[in-house]
Amino acid sequence: MGAAASLALATPACEQNDDTATFTPAREVVTSKNGSVHESVEKVVGEILGANTPKITPDSRFIEDLGADSLDAVEIVMALEEEFDLMIADEAAGKMVKVSDVTAYISRVLAQRNDKR
Repeated sequence: MGAAASLALATPACEQNDDTATFTPAREVVTSKNGSVHESVEKVVGEILGANTPKITPDSRFIEDLGADSLDAVEIVMALEEEFDLMIADEAAGKMVKVSDVTAYISRVLAQRNDKR
């Protein structure tokens, strides 16, 4: 994970190209640690952003809805990488606008990992 990991904080969603912020949802993958990918992502995001964070939903946008800043984004990426034992590419992190984008990306990576086994 490099310094560019941003969860789309560098470019507001309204300025992103249509093809840069689109993730195709993957089938839900159950993690070995804490249940579903979605539940784990929500938990990590909530822990990083704190108690005053609005309700986190799949459609929550990191900047507009949850009030995340660039430091929060880096912390979220690092925590998710640790939680799921994977690397989130800087380019991919920069395209993640909503919680559902993160969930879809991680589900896809975990499914690909499981398919290789």
